[in-house]
Amino acid sequence: MALHISILTVLALFVVCATALEGETREGWFPGPAGETKPVSPTIIGVRGAIYCQKGAKLTPIQGACAKVTCAAKGKKPFTIISAPTDKKGMFMATLSLYEVEKTWDLKKDCKAYLHSSPLKTCHVATNVNKGLSGAPLKTYKSFAGQHMKVFYVGPFTFRPT
Repeated sequence: MALHISILTVLALFVVCATALEGETREGWFPGPAGETKPVSPTIIGVRGAIYCQKGAKLTPIQGACAKVTCAAKGKKPFTIISAPTDKKGMFMATLSLYEVEKTWDLKKDCKAYLHSSPLKTCHVATNVNKGLSGAPLKTYKSFAGQHMKVFYVGPFTFRPT
């Protein structure tokens, strides 16, 4: 009997909460009334690219490699973000908060992407292909309104065998 009452209480609370939230629209995250469309501003900056092992003319994706994004400008404290490890296709993504970065930094001028690390002992020497060592500027980007992202593309970067 007590279990039955507890389940009914939980269900009643769920219905009350769901009713209270119905129609709530947080700008950019939930749709407005039917038929209404609002422009969605990106809230996340992404830096995407690929990392390969280059043996001669052959490129092989490296799973588990990382890139980094560093922003540095005169008079500002520099910072670095390390990407998530690459997937089996060698693709990485580093994410930054648009609010924290774009208001303070000129992304295209102050920020660059670099090679960071390779998990392969047989292919871990960083190369400067596509400025993987000297820093690839964030120039080309695409906005994804549905994902609230502005994604810059760099690379591909390569490591080579020892």
